[in-house]
Amino acid sequence: MTKSMQFLTATGAVAFAAFVMASGASAQGQFPNKPVRIVLQFPAGGLADAVCRVIALPLSQQLGQPVLVDNRPGADGAIAGEHVVKSATVAQLGKVNMQHIPYKGDAPLMVDLVSGRLHLAIASTSPGAPLAKEGKLRVLGTLGTRRSTLFPDAPTMAESGFPQYALISWGAMFGPANMPRDIVERLAREFNLAISRAEVRDALDKYGYELQGSTPQELTAFVREQVDSWKRGVQNAGITPD
Repeated sequence: MTKSMQFLTATGAVAFAAFVMASGASAQGQFPNKPVRIVLQFPAGGLADAVCRVIALPLSQQLGQPVLVDNRPGADGAIAGEHVVKSATVAQLGKVNMQHIPYKGDAPLMVDLVSGRLHLAIASTSPGAPLAKEGKLRVLGTLGTRRSTLFPDAPTMAESGFPQYALISWGAMFGPANMPRDIVERLAREFNLAISRAEVRDALDKYGYELQGSTPQELTAFVREQVDSWKRGVQNAGITPD
């Protein structure tokens, strides 16, 4: 008998946070004069990795230097922390008993979900899309404010009776705290230009991502709002540090 597993999907702008390391850059010297590294907290071969590599190609062309994606899985617990809040909130709203199991990426998560080791998962959209089309997974709903382009028939949580539960996974590029202002502004312009290119948007459409640029100031304000929002979520879910 074929077992149909179930999963909720998280959609949004970009589901990762990457850190830009501009090697050898200085406010006085010509930037960039060495390769630029994008340090990513997810393993190679995953969704966030694919997104970064799509953006890295045009970015390297614009900067005139190689842009390298450096995968550093784990992120000191940041990944697990996000999923703890999401899982606890789903359990709280749905009045179901759930146990959080941390994964370092969507690939191993999907293996355990399809095999039956897991009964429910909150995951990114694109890794589960082929499995859902094959009937190996059942999409229960999406966590965004509107339906996913990959799963147009899957309702949002609001449409399923949980209007208070809408989480948008997002991602952005961050740099060292002491990065010179002129380099910050240059990288911001180049990233915005890269994600506005038609070939980048076409490549990321299949992942269900919506690209939106910002200024460094707009990103700072957004991050502060997100910190406050997640802090409230942690408190409402009753999560406390060990």
